[in-house]
Amino acid sequence: MKLIKSAVAALLFGLMFSSQASVILILAANSPTSNDIDVGAIDTYLDSTNDLSASSSGCSDNSSPNSELCWANWSQNAAYTYYGKTGKVSAYKTNTTGVIAFELSEGPGTYLVKNSTWWGLFTNLANVNWGVIDTSVNNFNGSNLDWKDMEISHVSEYDGDGSGGGPQEVPAPASLLLLSISLLGLVGFRRFKKSVIKWRFS
Repeated sequence: MKLIKSAVAALLFGLMFSSQASVILILAANSPTSNDIDVGAIDTYLDSTNDLSASSSGCSDNSSPNSELCWANWSQNAAYTYYGKTGKVSAYKTNTTGVIAFELSEGPGTYLVKNSTWWGLFTNLANVNWGVIDTSVNNFNGSNLDWKDMEISHVSEYDGDGSGGGPQEVPAPASLLLLSISLLGLVGFRRFKKSVIKWRFS
């Protein structure tokens, strides 16, 4: 009985997590599709700068992919792989004050946002299709984002963990739900097996 209670608790936890993991929405009024879009949760802030060559990074202070990759690797003591750069990225206001979202062209990973003379490095974990930034923190004021046009200069994307080995697979809420259901199935099978053994020897 205790095992069944544990499995039910795991299932409920999976359902609770799947419903709470994605709470940031681009509302229909701001959406490119005229529908609400679930963009996941706020991405992890790693670092930001107004000068890629600052702090003895040894990088050039320009917006070239090599300079940005150099700074990202220096900042996180990593070995990111450069995946690509998208210019003039449209950003959208969300249902959370100060939080913006924009589409990413690559899979889950780390990305660098460049606007004006500001660069910000983030890790995308909640939704592989969208970058989600809280502009009220992370020294975002230096980006000079035009809140009317909502356009970011460019976004450069890298691999997930900085090992140079490609994107990290991040468990989706649906995967957690599937895991919970599997656990429940195992508990049911174990109970069935016990009842069969008991029946044979009784």
